[in-house]
Amino acid sequence: MLFVFLILSALTTAVNMDDQLHHNARHAAESIANEMLDSANLMMVTGQISDPKTRKLMRQKISASNNLLSLHLIRSSHVNQQYGAGLPEEQIQNDI
Repeated sequence: MLFVFLILSALTTAVNMDDQLHHNARHAAESIANEMLDSANLMMVTGQISDPKTRKLMRQKISASNNLLSLHLIRSSHVNQQYGAGLPEEQIQNDI
């Protein structure tokens, strides 16, 4: 009986740890996405979104402050129409 209890406890702990890990990763990703959106929106309001160097600097700063390997800013068709096409790396590459 004790063995079954230990196995069930171990499985419950593993599932809870996995859920917590996913929750933490999702929260971190949402925070970074919000930081990116807030920065991009501010750049749109001030008109700086059209400067590729400013966009690159923003990506570098957010990436460095969050210890990210890569970070991409993808421009929607609406932003492209209003502010120009931007750099090739900012274009939508696939449906995802």
